[in-house]
Amino acid sequence: PSSGPPAPDKPPQVALPATPVPSTPVSPDAGRDSRVSDTAAIQETLRRYADAYGSRDVAAVRKVLPSLSGQQLRGLEKDFSDYRSYSVEIADPHISVDRETAVATSQVTRSFVTRSGVAGGHTMATTFRLRKIDGSWVIERLESR
Repeated sequence: PSSGPPAPDKPPQVALPATPVPSTPVSPDAGRDSRVSDTAAIQETLRRYADAYGSRDVAAVRKVLPSLSGQQLRGLEKDFSDYRSYSVEIADPHISVDRETAVATSQVTRSFVTRSGVAGGHTMATTFRLRKIDGSWVIERLESR
């Protein structure tokens, strides 16, 4: 028997493991970890939404709510110009994540003071519908009742 290279008509024998080994380890908690990470990112998106309204910054609102039309953005800019202050508080949102989409429900309180000094506001049950785009969560639409 020769100890040289194998004969050209026979492929070399390679021992394979009994079960494939994944290139990156996957823990049983990976799905839960992903949901926890998504939930934290969605909470951050909701915070950015509230901050954008609080600073009356139309460009910041558009970043977190990109589905607004040009007409809606112009209307928002006019509305913001009528306020001395505006705040949004999103109380303890309940967040449900399903892969690339999510729903967050919460009581949302909007408070404002007009340029003439009149204070007002309201609290409404609000549903935020979000989508993950290029790894970032944005609000597609919201419904208040």
